[in-house]
Amino acid sequence: MNNPYGLVLGGGGAKGAFEIGVWQALREQHIEIGAVIGTSVGALNAAIIVQNQFDLAYSFWSNLTLSQVLDLKNQVNQKYLEKWSHGNFEAFRSGFLNLLFDGGLNISPLRDSLKNLISEEAVRNSPIRFGLVTVDLTNLTPRQLMIEDIPDGQLHDYLLASSALPVFQKQEIDGNIYLDGGFFDNVPVNFMVEQGFKKIISVELPVVGIKRSVSDPKIEQINISSKQIRGGMLDFNEVNIHSNMELGHLETLKALDVLSGKSYYLDLSRKSPVFDCFSKHIGQSLPSVRLNNKMHALLSLPPTDDQNAILKKLGELHKRTEFKNFQLAPSMLEITAKVLGIEKLKAYSADALILLILKQFHAFLNEDRDLLKTPGMINHLTMPGLNQTFTHFSVLYFVFLVLRDDLPVERTAWFTHLFTPEMILAVIALLNIHTCIRQIANEK
Repeated sequence: MNNPYGLVLGGGGAKGAFEIGVWQALREQHIEIGAVIGTSVGALNAAIIVQNQFDLAYSFWSNLTLSQVLDLKNQVNQKYLEKWSHGNFEAFRSGFLNLLFDGGLNISPLRDSLKNLISEEAVRNSPIRFGLVTVDLTNLTPRQLMIEDIPDGQLHDYLLASSALPVFQKQEIDGNIYLDGGFFDNVPVNFMVEQGFKKIISVELPVVGIKRSVSDPKIEQINISSKQIRGGMLDFNEVNIHSNMELGHLETLKALDVLSGKSYYLDLSRKSPVFDCFSKHIGQSLPSVRLNNKMHALLSLPPTDDQNAILKKLGELHKRTEFKNFQLAPSMLEITAKVLGIEKLKAYSADALILLILKQFHAFLNEDRDLLKTPGMINHLTMPGLNQTFTHFSVLYFVFLVLRDDLPVERTAWFTHLFTPEMILAVIALLNIHTCIRQIANEK
């Protein structure tokens, strides 16, 4: 192998669908994996990955239901389970106390599912090494085990031991009781380091668990995570599972620098003539004196200020947004898309996102056409006590364009103060997008 990566998968119950999306992206980018080590659901996914059967894994997760994990007949009610699944610690604590002496939640369906999904022979014979983390509760010691450390015939037992939350049935192996590996190390990067890997990709799911700092500072680590992962630990909702798989896929492509962006996933390597024009045109004069004056007024700049002054002002506004650590031009596109509510869970070329921005903007204008035709609406908008109905971005943008030039400066200033930094950047973006589209059309 040519210096392959070690892949570390964290625990997180149903949120583990995210890790299948990570695997999908790694496969697409031909990233060589030499070993996979996981905790809890990460261990289950690790065993699936070393078998190298992506279609089987994707199908399993796509069709996974709670009944394939737990037998809830005569057990705990759904209300309690919902609270615990979404990380309610008090529900977790009380559930542990209530169920500890009652045998715990029955996870025999999960054992049956794993027998159908994971072949111990395939895991042992795989060229990709496999490992997991669990805790020996009887001896109060963590167990970090590679496949060669697991006795023949006991892989499924140890997979369940790695996933043994306190509210589940006790997982016993050779007389010892085991607990979920997340109680020792939910993202076992150091265990992967001990296997000799210097390049590591780690996946961390947003759940409560112990995460140990990396002991070797020379490790090259790519960490993949997202605060946008949906659902709770036992929330096997089909929509959430598919969303989380796609989120894992896109976040991994971003982590590998195939895609860029903050809230959106942009492929800036694809040909995008409108975006190229847009990037170069930001800060330049608009095609009419009237629009130019409006842009300067929106930025609180004198009409005579040049491109450097405009770019400086845009930079100041950009720093006041959550996109401040990203480049200005793509950030302005993302901000505009966000203001207009465009879907995020998708990879876009810059021009594809621009097209959706324009479609969404015009759709909003059509929805608001009756409002925009209200007699005297423009005059009323410049008076104190603006109705909240008019805070819709498309309406504000339209009103900004048709605002009378003879209004007193203070009234114009009052109106422009309705715009947040994000809205101002979105307005400037739309003005420049329309300018570039006209320019490109005239060149043809």
